[in-house]
Amino acid sequence: MESGNLPFFSGKNAITPLIIVGILVAIYVIGMGILVTLIHSLYLTTHDLAIFEQSFWTTIHQGEFFSNTVDTIYHCSFGAHNSPILFLLLPLYLIFQSPLFLLLISTVLLGLAAIPLYYISRRYLSERFSYLIVFIYLLSPAIHGINLYNFSTICFVPLLVFLCWYGLISDRWKMYLIAGLLLIIVREDVALMAAMIGLYGIFFSENRSGTFRTCHIILIICAICFAALSMAVIIPYFAPASTLSSQYTHNLIENLPLYGKQRIVLFAETFAPSLFIPFAAPEVLLVGLFQFLEVFLSPTYSFLDLQYHYPGMFQPIIILATLYGLFRINKRLHLDQKENWPRYIGYALLVGSIISFVVVSPFVAYATIIPDYLDQAHSEKFQLLDTITSHLPGDAAIVTQDNVIPHLAQRKEAYQYGYHPDADYVIIETKTGYANYFEADIRKYQNWTPLIKKNEVIVLSNPQKPELRNFLLEL
Repeated sequence: MESGNLPFFSGKNAITPLIIVGILVAIYVIGMGILVTLIHSLYLTTHDLAIFEQSFWTTIHQGEFFSNTVDTIYHCSFGAHNSPILFLLLPLYLIFQSPLFLLLISTVLLGLAAIPLYYISRRYLSERFSYLIVFIYLLSPAIHGINLYNFSTICFVPLLVFLCWYGLISDRWKMYLIAGLLLIIVREDVALMAAMIGLYGIFFSENRSGTFRTCHIILIICAICFAALSMAVIIPYFAPASTLSSQYTHNLIENLPLYGKQRIVLFAETFAPSLFIPFAAPEVLLVGLFQFLEVFLSPTYSFLDLQYHYPGMFQPIIILATLYGLFRINKRLHLDQKENWPRYIGYALLVGSIISFVVVSPFVAYATIIPDYLDQAHSEKFQLLDTITSHLPGDAAIVTQDNVIPHLAQRKEAYQYGYHPDADYVIIETKTGYANYFEADIRKYQNWTPLIKKNEVIVLSNPQKPELRNFLLEL
């Protein structure tokens, strides 16, 4: 299949494609890297980051298998999702032991995914249209949701999907198989996407060689076995209260009308910026069917909100379907023979992506509130919180709220809310919405010793442990 079938704009560019894509990736990684650093330093990250941070920390320092005390339901990360790909991050975390490492590695992985995406697009579209596809991906609010909402293993999905797909269409079976197997171990639900890629390869791939057919079958079998083993054995083992029914099934008749308006909104946010072009490649869209249904049929509001990471699971498939749809539309309508139509489509996609970015991207939402958090009053509060978190003994058991706990997760006992009479300290940041969840429990700590009460920060110590007061008295 020849590349460059759909021209976009005129003129020649002397800069090599990899440099241009590299510049776009660098802009993304630097911009997002700065933003996630600010978000964390301004105490806007929450418990999901703390769960992973403590899970890595306890694995390395306590010899406990990805255990955490932050999550009140899943005390092991593998009780929520079976994600063996986390083992790949352990050696790096051993060197860079910080919540920022998780935020920045997510940023890098999401940014690097644009490189194989460009080469996939280049197989079917012109150079300029391929740059546009990369730009659409990097500007996608769903990708920003993965990047900016704490940390999730979903950050691996775009890079692995694009590498796997590029291996498929470029006859690189080793790349295809390795990326596909890595995609399987991201999460049990993501494994089903790998199985669908295998099915796509069997029915729609141009390469019909025995080697690739074997790879497809291996991918499908491994993905199905991994998903089944995860949901029937691994997850219930680490979280006995968790079942297949509670995790992935629910009463559709009762729950589907719930958040009906938000489901429609998410559908529009997903497909309108790409002018619904992905539907011109339905066989590609089917690859993300399970993830699409998991999100759109969920009874949980956060699954339907681009501020979270969930919609980002199937976004790589939306991007692939967009470029395949463009190629198919061109092939059927011969747009390359109509001088202005490619230009009009390119402009429309560009404008749609920019509007979507401005209106619904978490990047814009965070960027607009950051200045308010950098004013003098907030700065003093955050400086005090930084001092407190750095002075607390590493072996102290702490109780705190959603936005503070990521900064205190490198310890054996870190609790989010609740009454824990054996804890050592309680830290409350009073002027945010997160403090409201503490109201029911804070009365139970009324007899605890107040150590600090200033700049909208309260620190209490356990009255039965008077030696704890010395650590913070100088503050």
